[in-house]
Amino acid sequence: AFTSNITASGDISASGDIIGTNITASEIRLENTEGDADTFINMRGVSGKFLTATDNIGVGTLAPGEALEVVGSISASGNIFATSASFTTLDTVIVQPKTSNQELKVIGGNKLKLISLNSNIEFRPENVLKHSFFSSGKVRINSPSSVEPLSTLDVNGSVSASSTGSFEQIKLNYDNMPTSDPNIKGVVYRSSSAGMDNLLFISPG
Repeated sequence: AFTSNITASGDISASGDIIGTNITASEIRLENTEGDADTFINMRGVSGKFLTATDNIGVGTLAPGEALEVVGSISASGNIFATSASFTTLDTVIVQPKTSNQELKVIGGNKLKLISLNSNIEFRPENVLKHSFFSSGKVRINSPSSVEPLSTLDVNGSVSASSTGSFEQIKLNYDNMPTSDPNIKGVVYRSSSAGMDNLLFISPG
């Protein structure tokens, strides 16, 4: 065996294996001229850690079904660009580490679509259910309940509007409505006046 350094200005050809602990070059090419044969690189003695087969590249798999298939986690310090992404597992989680001043942003150029084929869409800040969008078109806002509401829009809390609104019907909670002026501007209450019961008033505050 040759145990000294080899310096070559041209190609090196071998009919067997070339084994070395340190190979330095400005460019290293692995070319397979045997037609459809695969090209393997053994890492830490594990065969098939990386290969090319019919133009597909596999990491951790000997049979990549896509242009690049990785069995295991993928880490990137920069951006990942794709025209689409498909997840085939039952539960898919995209995690943004809880580090200060870091954000997970989803940006749509013209449209941003959230599509659920078989279920509802839920928003869970701090992993607590707050808002639910149901496949029927109904929406529940600021509620931990995942049950579809009776109304098209169900809001748990106050609703504020800076303009006018038009409604076919307004349903008020009669039992919880104040029966005297609460002295809160704009609050509706029921009371009696001029011998008539259950009249509606708007508090001037």
